[in-house]
Amino acid sequence: MALSRGAATTFSAAATNDYNMAKVKLIVLEGCYDSVAGAAASSPLFLGSGRLQSLFVKITSKMTEFKKEGSSPIQLVDKFPEHVPVIFITSKADSVVPLKSVTCLVDALCKRW
Repeated sequence: MALSRGAATTFSAAATNDYNMAKVKLIVLEGCYDSVAGAAASSPLFLGSGRLQSLFVKITSKMTEFKKEGSSPIQLVDKFPEHVPVIFITSKADSVVPLKSVTCLVDALCKRW
């Protein structure tokens, strides 16, 4: 069973809402995936099976408010506030959000800055 702690929601909210980000000193994101499809693609749970990855995305769409055509953190990198420091917490042993999915998002932010 996957457990969401809201990291992707926090990232998306910082990127898309008109908050007073000048007061934000740091954003801490634990297990923030680049996209649901990206997390599925790099997950050892699916062992590189495109069919299983696709099925995971479909099930996630039906059981949650996730929409495949909706935005994901990787799509919002250019809108994330540049002046706000962000820390990503992850682990090689994370079986829900693979390290590769997190590093993809971190790399995209680093290229932007």
